[in-house]
Amino acid sequence: MDGSPVRAGERVVVRGTVAAGPIPVLDYAHLSIQDEAGHGLVLEASLDQLQNFRPGDVITAAGMAGHRAGLPVLKLEKIERKSTAAAPAPQPARIADLNSPRLLGRWVETEGEVQATGSNRGGETLRITSGGSEITVFYPFLAKRDAGFSGFRARDRVRVRGIASQYSPLPPYNRSYQLMIGSADWVTLLERRSWPPAWPGAVAISVVALVLLAWFIRERRLAKQPRRTRRLYRLGERMLACREPSETQKLLTESLPELLGVTSVRLYLYDSAASALRLLGDPAGVTIVPLSPPPAELRARTAALCFTNRTPIVIPDVRRNAGRNGAEALPRALLVVPMLVQREPLGVLELAHESKRRAFSEDEVAVVQHLANQIAIGMRLLEREALREQRGGSEQYQALRHVAGLAAREFERWMAGGELGTAQEPDGHEAPASRGAPPPEVFAAAARLSRLCASSTPSPAAVDFTALVQRQIEQRRPDWEKHGITLREHVTPEPLVVAGIGLAWLEEVLGSAFEALERALAAGGSNVLRLRVSRLAGSVMLEAAAEKVREAVLTDPPQGPGSAWVLPMNLAGGLVRSWGGELRWKPEPPAGPGFELELPLAPALAGMAALARPTQAPQRALTALLLDPEPDSRPSLLSVLGNAGHRCVAAAGAEQASQMLRNMSFDVVLCAQQTPRRSWEELFVLTRQKGIPFVLLTQESGRPESIRTAAGQDSPLFISASEEELLSLLVRIGAGNGPPDDGYNED
Repeated sequence: MDGSPVRAGERVVVRGTVAAGPIPVLDYAHLSIQDEAGHGLVLEASLDQLQNFRPGDVITAAGMAGHRAGLPVLKLEKIERKSTAAAPAPQPARIADLNSPRLLGRWVETEGEVQATGSNRGGETLRITSGGSEITVFYPFLAKRDAGFSGFRARDRVRVRGIASQYSPLPPYNRSYQLMIGSADWVTLLERRSWPPAWPGAVAISVVALVLLAWFIRERRLAKQPRRTRRLYRLGERMLACREPSETQKLLTESLPELLGVTSVRLYLYDSAASALRLLGDPAGVTIVPLSPPPAELRARTAALCFTNRTPIVIPDVRRNAGRNGAEALPRALLVVPMLVQREPLGVLELAHESKRRAFSEDEVAVVQHLANQIAIGMRLLEREALREQRGGSEQYQALRHVAGLAAREFERWMAGGELGTAQEPDGHEAPASRGAPPPEVFAAAARLSRLCASSTPSPAAVDFTALVQRQIEQRRPDWEKHGITLREHVTPEPLVVAGIGLAWLEEVLGSAFEALERALAAGGSNVLRLRVSRLAGSVMLEAAAEKVREAVLTDPPQGPGSAWVLPMNLAGGLVRSWGGELRWKPEPPAGPGFELELPLAPALAGMAALARPTQAPQRALTALLLDPEPDSRPSLLSVLGNAGHRCVAAAGAEQASQMLRNMSFDVVLCAQQTPRRSWEELFVLTRQKGIPFVLLTQESGRPESIRTAAGQDSPLFISASEEELLSLLVRIGAGNGPPDDGYNED
């Protein structure tokens, strides 16, 4: 059962008509015949025996039945031509039918599409397909007298006439079916493929259009990125300059929706007293969010989880979140990031989109995290500034106690002396006869105490630090020459101006530092003192150094006569730190050990040398309440009042101002005319009940008639919003002389 012909090995005699001419293969040739029923058989013999036969010859053949690599053949022994008839037509067949033994040996015709051309040791090959079936066309080299298959290309449509054949050397002979041809004319070209095909051109045009569209979109996006980045940087800088969380909340609400494509921004701040998060900017007011909210509150639980774990949380689609409560009104997408300063959370920043599903990218999360950290840094800077102001007040209080205690002990020693005589006290009155004349130290103590008490709340007036150091040097130069101390100074002639420091306190710090340095020089045996005053990176530097100075002498409490008036170095250093500077020990060469005093320069140096000279202080420092809804003009008014030595508290609205008037004491109320009439009139009524002067700052040269009528008989004080008129009015109020008679304030 190896698939061999049924009569293989038998001697048979057949009669038929030659269908195709002989085809030389190797050392043999094939001749195809078929009978009246259309059955075919291949005769195998030498080319000499078969070369005289042509299609249409009717022959009788005798020989041995067998097969050649699966193809049934008759190995010819004898062949005779009986007659001649018309050549039989090839039998149409499908390629799928040719891949079976049914049509082996027949003269057939089929059509297909060229897949590829090739060759083997016996001849050339041409693979064609049709309807998913494939067959090989074999053209023996011995039969080749033309170009063969070289003129065909892939996807050409061809018609092939040939002998259905097979080349399967091994049983069961059920594969490797083929068509054998004797000439290239047996293959006819029906349709040549288009070159180039139409669809590659269309595809190429589409690809180019898509590439150009993608490039255009990318360029537009890249052009927007620098503008967006610059706006984000400006937003971060503005947040660092905010003075309160509500201002930060307003700034974020105005900027982030446009920059990041969100609809709402919420800010949570951590309240350590309540151990909860406070929601700012909520329409219902400030809301407390506990760190362990109920499971049904998804928004609060997400904020608390973000704060506790210190990690951003992104919810692209809240509707698909498992913790969503159907009764809670929630946005569609949420992004919650913590506000961190050195991994310490200060609150939570929440961005939301009410109606759109939003998958926040990694870059967007990083940008929002950066902004949240800048908010936290700004809040921490505000906390440190408040602590520094508190610490500065405490340092001044401690220094005042120190000086006052020393002055009291000087007076006690003088009173306990019991010397008789007439004396004049510092205020000019005659002293009792039972006490002697006070020594000069008592007068110096009284003057010193009076000066320090007057400057216990220093005004932010400008001080020329260079001139102050030169005065200190001139005062101490005789003592230094007396003790053999050689001074080598380098003081810049440029006026270096510092602001926000009381002149008396700065003199005390410098005097204490020089006293400590003199003691250190005496203890170390050094006689060369180097002083240098210079400006460096926005600061004024005073460097004092010698060759042999021990740090312990500088830091130990002073001993000996006259040293009781020296402030301890730790107390002097605390005062300097409260001013934003630093008083530090410097042990490095080459100038030698010593101390270094650094103070911040005033923001504007131009024209401040004249302002740095001592000026007349106001008769009485007033505490003013300022109501100005314009954020741009408010800092200038605060600066004018502060430079004049007055204290000023700003209110953002009439309600806040009314609450502050009920809880705090003020000497005067300043109100801008731009405030709605009802608001300032209600505030004026409250100030009239408390007996506080009410000043309305106007931008007009005259008083409007509508304001006079609405104010009634007791009108407020109307002045122009200029610096001279405002300060003049405050001087009159502080002196108790009443408002100036300018025609605006009628009885």
